[in-house]
Amino acid sequence: RLATLDDVVSWDFSMNEVGRDNTAVMEAYVRQVQHQYRESKPLLISLDNHKGRCRLLEQYADQGWLSEALCVARAEAVFDKPMLERFKSADSDSLAPGLQRWNEFGAPPSCPGRSSWHPKQQEHELIAWMIAMDFAEALEYAVGVMQQDPDWKQTFRHTRPAVDPTFPRPVSPHLFDNSEAVHKLLYGHEYNDNNGRSEGSKQQYKMHDVSCRTNFLPATDSDKVLPSIVASGLASTTTAQDFPERSDADYESGWVLDVSKVERETKRKVEKCGGLGYVDMKLALYGIPQSGPLQLWLPVESHIHSNEHHSSHDHNHDEPASHWFDSIVLCEANEKRSDQACQLQQDLTIMVGGVRMPPNNLTMIHGAGEYLKRPTCVHVSIPETAQMTQFHDLDAKVQQRLAKARGHDGDDLNAGLLLQVEAGTRVTRQAGACCLSHVAWELH
Repeated sequence: RLATLDDVVSWDFSMNEVGRDNTAVMEAYVRQVQHQYRESKPLLISLDNHKGRCRLLEQYADQGWLSEALCVARAEAVFDKPMLERFKSADSDSLAPGLQRWNEFGAPPSCPGRSSWHPKQQEHELIAWMIAMDFAEALEYAVGVMQQDPDWKQTFRHTRPAVDPTFPRPVSPHLFDNSEAVHKLLYGHEYNDNNGRSEGSKQQYKMHDVSCRTNFLPATDSDKVLPSIVASGLASTTTAQDFPERSDADYESGWVLDVSKVERETKRKVEKCGGLGYVDMKLALYGIPQSGPLQLWLPVESHIHSNEHHSSHDHNHDEPASHWFDSIVLCEANEKRSDQACQLQQDLTIMVGGVRMPPNNLTMIHGAGEYLKRPTCVHVSIPETAQMTQFHDLDAKVQQRLAKARGHDGDDLNAGLLLQVEAGTRVTRQAGACCLSHVAWELH
């Protein structure tokens, strides 16, 4: 790729999806990637050998809905069992170097993660080699382009316009039982062109822009982390370096940037072995009733707010929030939690644009974002009477804090929506505090 934005994205079928034969979650991801990264049109690499999901990627690529995809299978999908056993046996020295000692981990025996289902060092190297060979062909092409055209950057900028893609009806045979609003969030809104709505199998769909904030590491955009949208209610202790234990006093002073006990213990174990390649960390905001309300200000991103829906008329910030926002999604960390832990749908008191949300306006999202068959995300609809809040109407200290969290003076901030969440009275830290790992909002 000769681009300045993200060139490659990945998808790893794992415990975050329901059902081995599920393709619907991947399809939602593919659509969102192609829309959000419409300038770079990235290559999608999937570590998966499921025929249905690989066939879905192939279909999307053949039809031009996806620029390019690479489906990488694990060894057990390629070699038969006798051959795999030979890789792991003592006589593997007679095989090619890359197929020897497949039963050996790269880390010392005392390190965690030595489970039978984890790929060992040689398989990791083989996967890396296969991907590298695919990249080599693209690299050769790129070198040729650069040699023939000294002004190649400008040429590619004009030959790869950022066209907002349209998609057909979802091709996955089984979609999850979600509300119409969630279905549109995942797969797109039916698109009406100047000729009117297309019908039947030729229906076209467009994704709406989605903004998201998270502290899950590695977070490369410092202005896209959760504290960048916190107007009030954040505990003074906001860093989580070296995975410190949080005290009850920390939790009573506001919502805390923290990790779960299992996450903290796991990270400490792998750090003793040099990290074992794990660069991720599930940092999230945790709150209990004593933490008080957490108020977030969700901005209409300046680079987004040129949607077709709004381009045909002047913006009026006195319009209700539903004119600007389609929905909000709140997610908790994908980790094991007891049945007594905070339940997002039941234990959060939520106010959107000054309107208290009734429980029936909160619905758990099925399929996408599930972990070990447990939904982790709740969909919040936008009340008709919810109002926008302008940046300059916020308290001066809040303006300063939000601008500082984004790393600049806040000149790009204009219209936004206030979202307030508070943990219910039955929630305790011991049973499991309320957790917000991701806050996403879909623009209208």
